[in-house]
Parts: sequence; C-alpha cells; structure tokens
Amino acid sequence: MTEEETPQQADESVEEEQSSEEPDQVSEEAAEVSEEPGESPDNPDQSPDESDKNPDEMSEEELRAQLEKHFRQQKVDEVLVQFMVSLSNLAYIKMGLTEETEAVKDLPQASLAIDAFKALLDAAGKRLPEQDASALAGALSSMQITFVKTSGPASGDK
Repeated sequence: MTEEETPQQADESVEEEQSSEEPDQVSEEAAEVSEEPGESPDNPDQSPDESDKNPDEMSEEELRAQLEKHFRQQKVDEVLVQFMVSLSNLAYIKMGLTEETEAVKDLPQASLAIDAFKALLDAAGKRLPEQDASALAGALSSMQITFVKTSGPASGDK
C-alpha cells in the first residue's frame, strides 16, 4: 500500500498499489460493484416514453413519480455502498493530494468524511455483502493511512 492509494483500487484489493491521481474513477467502478442486471439506467422494464423524456419537459408530478419508481427499485445496501464510495472520493479530494485538488485541501473536512465513512461501515458493515464490506474496510484503512501521512506530525486528528 502506498501513500497515494485511492479508494478505487482499495475496493478491488487492499494490497494493490495505486496512484492518487485517479480517485474520480472510483464512482464509476463502484457503481458496478453491486449493480444487478436490469437496474441500470438502460432498464428494459422502463417504457420508452419514460426514458426518452427530458426531465426539463416533465411536470413536477411526472418527475416525482419517476423518482419514486426509481427508489422502489433500489436496494439500500447498493445505495449505501455508492454513497460510501462518494464519501471516500470526497475525503481524497479534501486531502488535496493532486495539483487539481490542492486548492481545495481541507483536512478537517477530509477527517469528517473519513469519520462518517467509518461510522457507516461500523453500523452496517455486517449487513452488506461480504465482498463490499471487505472492500470498504480496505478503503477505510487506505484513507486513514493517507490522511495521517498527509496531515503530518503537527496534526493529531487521526
């Protein structure tokens, strides 16, 4: 594991080496981790008129109905995993590890994201699919190590 490990590869394998310049890819790949066939945006069960309609052209009632239908089809464990990957991405961004994120470096916010991630994992980890829970635990370890290395000896936050 290196100082620059990202959540994407921690999700794939805790031991893999990785670069901190690719945290944006995590969301795309994590969405695939728990996605079941037929639950993608290209769901064949969706009628053509629903998928072809531009949300800007829909009434508030139509938007609400479509959103409710979407939530009825969601599994909480899948949404939770996706949210936790987003928290992980945010933590890495707030650590300011790359030239692109250096300007938004905010270690207290990174610490909050890591603490929230840990709290969610502690609360629900045993009820998530084993593969997801293991990957998230590895991602948490990577974030914590990277945070400690990023914050330096002057900060005792983690």
